[in-house]
Amino acid sequence: MSAVIIESTSVNAMTSGVIPAPSGIQVGDTLLCIVMDDQSDFDNIVLPAGWVSIQSGPNNSDAYFEYQIGYKVAVLADTTATDYTFTNCEGGVIYRLSNCAPTAIGVGAGVPDSPDTLLIVVGMSGDNDADWSSFSGYSVTGAGSPTITERYDIHQDTRFRCSMGVGDGFGTTQAEITAFNVTITANTDALDDTLKLLIQVPSIVDATGTNALLAVSPTQFSQAGVAGTTGTNALHAVSPTMFAQSGNGQRGTPWTNPNKPATNWNNLPK
Repeated sequence: MSAVIIESTSVNAMTSGVIPAPSGIQVGDTLLCIVMDDQSDFDNIVLPAGWVSIQSGPNNSDAYFEYQIGYKVAVLADTTATDYTFTNCEGGVIYRLSNCAPTAIGVGAGVPDSPDTLLIVVGMSGDNDADWSSFSGYSVTGAGSPTITERYDIHQDTRFRCSMGVGDGFGTTQAEITAFNVTITANTDALDDTLKLLIQVPSIVDATGTNALLAVSPTQFSQAGVAGTTGTNALHAVSPTMFAQSGNGQRGTPWTNPNKPATNWNNLPK
C-alpha cells in the first residue's frame, strides 16, 4: 500500500473560472477540483470536458453560492495543459495527486477506506451584503485526529463575496470519523450562507487473500464394460494361377542384297 501524495496544487483566488494547471502533471495523476460560484444568476457550474463530478450543490434561491467537487485522471494532453476553464465559476482549487483511486473519493464523515487517507476540510460562505469571510481552526475527530493545515483562504471581491478555505492532512488509523470542523469568521457582520465539507481521498490498498489447496483425495473411477476379443489377420494359403501362352510367334523377313545394276565401262580417249 502506498500513501496518497499531494504532488502540487493550484488556485484561482475568486477572480474567474480559469484555474492554472498544477505543475508537473503526469499521465495517470488524479486531478481533484473544488470550485465555487456566486448565485447572482443561478447558473450551474460546468466542469471542463473529461472531468467527473463527485458532488455539487446547492443551486436554489435560498443559497448565496454553489460548488462543484470533481476529478479527472490525467492523459497525455494534460501534461502540457496551462489551465482549466470552469464555466459559470468564480474560482477555486485543483489538487494534483498520485497513489489514489479517484473513483473511491468520497465526501462526508465515516470510516476511512485506508489508514492513511488524505482528509481535505473545506469551508465556504456567501453573503448578500457582500461580506467575505476568513477560515481557521481546521479539525477532524477520528482517523487518528490528524493535524489539518490550511492550504488556501480565498474570497471574491464582488457580488456575493464567495469565500473558501481549504485545509488538508493525513489520517493515521481507520477509526471512524465522527466530526470535522473549520471556523468561519465574517469580515464584518453575520454571514447569510455557510457550508463545511470533508473530502476523503483513500490510498490504493493492495488486495489480500489466499490460494489454499483443497485437501481432497482424488476420486477413483471403477472400470465398466467388457473388453473386446483380439482379432487375427490370417494369411490365405492359395497357389497362384498360371496363365497358359496363346497365339503364334512372328518371324522377321530375312534381308537380301539387292542385285547391282549392269554397267559397261568405256575407256575414254585421252
